[in-house]
Amino acid sequence: GISVQYTYMNKFGYINTVNLVGIGNCNNPFYNNGTAINSPVVGADLLLPNRTGFGNHAFAMLGNDVYDACALTIGVSFNNYLMTAIDTSTTAESVVAGSLTDRVFRVITLDGI
Repeated sequence: GISVQYTYMNKFGYINTVNLVGIGNCNNPFYNNGTAINSPVVGADLLLPNRTGFGNHAFAMLGNDVYDACALTIGVSFNNYLMTAIDTSTTAESVVAGSLTDRVFRVITLDGI
C-alpha cells in the first residue's frame, strides 16, 4: 500500500473554469440550486446570487501532488492546484477564498491504501 493524505480545505471559494466530473467546463458548481443564472459557466467576475462557490472541499494528496476526482486533477503540485482551481482574480473573490494559511483545515494520512 501507499500513504495518501486526505486534505480538507475549510475555505475554497469560487473556482476558475475547470472540467468538473459530470458537468464539464464549470465555474458555477451549484448552478442548478436556485442561482440567478442557471448555467455551469458564468462571467468570471459575477458573485452570489449569480455564481456559486465551494464553502469547503476535500481531495487526496500523495506527497505534494493533488489527486482531485471532482476536477479531474491528477498529480499536480499543491500550489499549482490552488492557483489553477481557486479564483482569486478580484478582491471580492480573494476575500471569499481566504488566505492560503486559512484554507487547509485538516490533513489526515491514510496508510496502506
